[in-house]
Amino acid sequence: MAALLPDEEATYCDAAAKERVFCRGFDRFPTALLRERFAWLTHGDESLSREQLLDLIRRWIHAREFVLGLPSACDVMALECELCRGWDSFPNEKLAATHRELFGSEVRVLDDVR
Repeated sequence: MAALLPDEEATYCDAAAKERVFCRGFDRFPTALLRERFAWLTHGDESLSREQLLDLIRRWIHAREFVLGLPSACDVMALECELCRGWDSFPNEKLAATHRELFGSEVRVLDDVR
């Protein structure tokens, strides 16, 4: 299931959208909501296409992963809450069950590692 993991430019949000798992990533948000939540990032530029907007959001997510030393977009969103609550959006049991379904192995989900 390594195909589920994002490549260097994609995020877990992209993988979730592509595979239709967890939160379904960016696909669940209308462009207008993305523009509203990330207006500070786009400086209010309404001329950006959805893909251009998502590219900026991805770059911001990767920068925050690096700066905060976090492994995924879900971890960033759990802290930053710009768009969603990341992993905090799901009960631990759901995360563990989804991991088991996707990867075929058991995992223990911790309540809070921050």
